[in-house]
This record gives sequence, structure tokens and C-alpha cells, in this order.
Amino acid sequence: MRRIGLGVLVSFFIATSIIAQNNRTAVSISGSDAAACTVPDPCRTFAVALSKTNANGEVVALTSGGYGPFIIDRAATIVAAPGIYAALVATSGADAIHVNAGAAARVVIRGLHLYGLGTGNAGISVTESSGEVNVENCVIEGFAGFGIIAFFNVRVSNTTVRNSGTGIEVDNVGAALKATINRVEVRDIHGGNPFGIVAGRNSRVSVRDSVIANVGFDGLRADGGIMTAENNLVSECAVGILSANGGAALISNNVVTGNGVGMRAFSTIYSWGNNKVGGNITADIDVGALSPLSTM
Repeated sequence: MRRIGLGVLVSFFIATSIIAQNNRTAVSISGSDAAACTVPDPCRTFAVALSKTNANGEVVALTSGGYGPFIIDRAATIVAAPGIYAALVATSGADAIHVNAGAAARVVIRGLHLYGLGTGNAGISVTESSGEVNVENCVIEGFAGFGIIAFFNVRVSNTTVRNSGTGIEVDNVGAALKATINRVEVRDIHGGNPFGIVAGRNSRVSVRDSVIANVGFDGLRADGGIMTAENNLVSECAVGILSANGGAALISNNVVTGNGVGMRAFSTIYSWGNNKVGGNITADIDVGALSPLSTM
């Protein structure tokens, strides 16, 4: 009887270890989704590894290669190990990464390369539920809709968005949201709604130390929201900086040159008087019908 009891106990602990979640999981192109998703025994896809990760845990890409699109459904850090090229390809209207993590969840996406091949919807879509999404050191390219679309708080740093419909758009019909965009390059934006960075409804967006270039419509667009822009280069856009639909652009120490129109105010633009606006093709400043450009 004692032998049988010991065997049952051992079996219980083995079964528990199999179904237990991990604080850190791993993926590899040589891994298997039937694996434990640990560093010694990695899975093949982010989706399966994340399903075996505790909330506030970490999923690490260990080897270079292609990984499929996935949904982030909990607070987590998704990261490529140093020196690893971890790529995701999304096509036919899909998102490379869709975030629906919960209202209090903090998500970090770091070091990934996301490709839409001209037909994917968004590189990163934060349109359902999230507390805050941090995008760090990523490359996002070739999405028909958006590089990044966010209806919740987002922080983007050291990231490149190119060859997409709209670069980064922050917007919410209901609750207020905030975004900080630092050291980001948004360029070659010529899709269906080719805007560089958009501060939409109920948003406060800060853009600093960034390059916005070669954009079909507006490079920086305060479209119902408030955008603070400082130390940026805005060039080769139809309009460098634009305010519309009650939005306000607060600008300081930007270089706005080589655009069709440098700045256009349909609602409000506040300048601290230290911007360098010149060398634009049609006009440096075009004051719209609703509000003049103001100096503070």
C-alpha cells in the first residue's frame, strides 16, 4: 500500500509540473508546440508559448527566423534575445500582433520585425483592451492599414515604421488616452490614409526626437487630440504639421522643411517661436479658416 501511495504521489507531481505555467517561456524555429516552452525545451510559436506563460511573465525568441502572428491576451513581455532576428509576417487583412490583454495589463514588445507585405492590416493593433503597451526597438513595415493603431495608452521608442498606410495613430471615441513617441522614424507612408503620426480623439500624444519623412498627407496631425511635438524633423510630406477637428498642436524646436506646406492650422497650432520652418514648396505657413497660428 505504501508503494502504491508513493506512485500516486509521484504521478500527481509529474502531472502538475506538465500543466504548470512558466514565468519565462521560449520559442525557437527548431522548437515544437508540443514542448514545455521552457528555454531548454522551446515551443515553435509565440501563441503557444504565451498560453503557457504566467501573467506578467516573459516570452523570449532564442533563434533567428520567422514566427507567426499572435494575440497577446495577458500582461507580458515579448522579446527577441540580443542579436536575434525574430520576424512576423501578417497578410490578407490580418494584424501581426493584436493586443487584448485586459484593462490593467502592461505589455512590452521589444526587438521584433513585423512585415505586412502590402496586405496585412496592422503591425501592432491595440484596439480591444489594454492598460499600456510599450513598443521598443522594433521594425514595422508594409502594412496596408497601420504600422501601429492604438485605442489605449501606448509608448513607442527606438522604432522604425515604414511603407505602410498610416504610421502611428492614437484615437479613442470614449476614454482619454496618452501616448509617448520618442526616437522613432516614420517614413515612406503612402497607403490609403497616408498620415505619419496622428493624435486622434481624446488623445494626448507627445512626439520627441523623431523623423517623419516622405508622407503622402500630413506628417504630424493633431486631429481632435492634443499633440506636443519637440525636436523633430518633418520633411517630404504634403503638409508637415496640421491641426484639424478641434485638435491642437503644441510645437517646439522642430525643423519643418521640404514639405508641400510646412504648417497648416484648421484648428490651433501653438508655437514657442523656436521652430525652423522654411524651404517648403507651396507655403511655410497656411493659416486655416478657424484659428490663427499663435506664438507663446
